Amino acid sequence: MVYTLDLYCAGAGIPMTKKKLGDGGSVPTDIQKMDFEEAFKDLEEIVSQLEDGSVGLEASIGIYARGMHLKRHCESKLTSAREQVEMIVADSEGGLSTEPANSE
Repeated sequence: MVYTLDLYCAGAGIPMTKKKLGDGGSVPTDIQKMDFEEAFKDLEEIVSQLEDGSVGLEASIGIYARGMHLKRHCESKLTSAREQVEMIVADSEGGLSTEPANSE
């Protein structure tokens, strides 16, 4: 079962505050170089570590921050992929064409 970091913290009764960690905005360069699959795998490992309690509090804070950067990177990759997907549609004369898929 895969949990998001937000759900993990909420389920564990950890209060969620809107506090910026580190610089709060930019994704580290090593994460920016990852493809979606690699970033998602790293994110799953972080969630697993947080779920099983294998790291202490201070380390948990650090890996949580990294997990948030990985989450942001994965969301960006998915958004980019969604924008590139096209639907194949048939016109009234039976011809085929493509048009951007709705991102709803």
